[in-house]
Amino acid sequence: MYYNQNAILLITGFFLCTGIIFFAGTRLSFYSDVIAEKSGLGRILIGLILVASITSLPEIVNSISAVTYVKVSDIAGGDLIGSCVFNLLIIAFLDLFYRKTPISSGAQTGHIISGNFGILQLSIVAIILFFGRNMPGFGWIGLNSFIFIFIYILGMGLIFQYDKESC
Repeated sequence: MYYNQNAILLITGFFLCTGIIFFAGTRLSFYSDVIAEKSGLGRILIGLILVASITSLPEIVNSISAVTYVKVSDIAGGDLIGSCVFNLLIIAFLDLFYRKTPISSGAQTGHIISGNFGILQLSIVAIILFFGRNMPGFGWIGLNSFIFIFIYILGMGLIFQYDKESC
């Protein structure tokens, strides 16, 4: 395990990875905007699918590693839920430091759809955490996993439809 490695190497590796993510993140918005413009898919959909999936890669890898390698599902759950909460905090910081008007004043109405689906999924997470092991499942797969997939596909379909109609 990593516990026996030199602390300096671990910290250096951590900050090196952080730097790479920071650099890539500064370019991601530009490239995504160009893709949205050239593909005609719309900025909301590109942001919700392409940018969100790319920027979630660290959470995906960390969660898989936490569950399979380190065997601590609380790290995976904390990372994923914490990431959602922290991303909302980023909006507040952007409003405080980088804008003359609230970000919400420039956001398209289509974000109401994505916000509602996000609230729905986080509500399901809260219910699952409350009821814990009493939730039904199919073998090792919880019913909630199928619900999340269904809600995601439904939400993306509605947002795609909204984007097409608003053009």
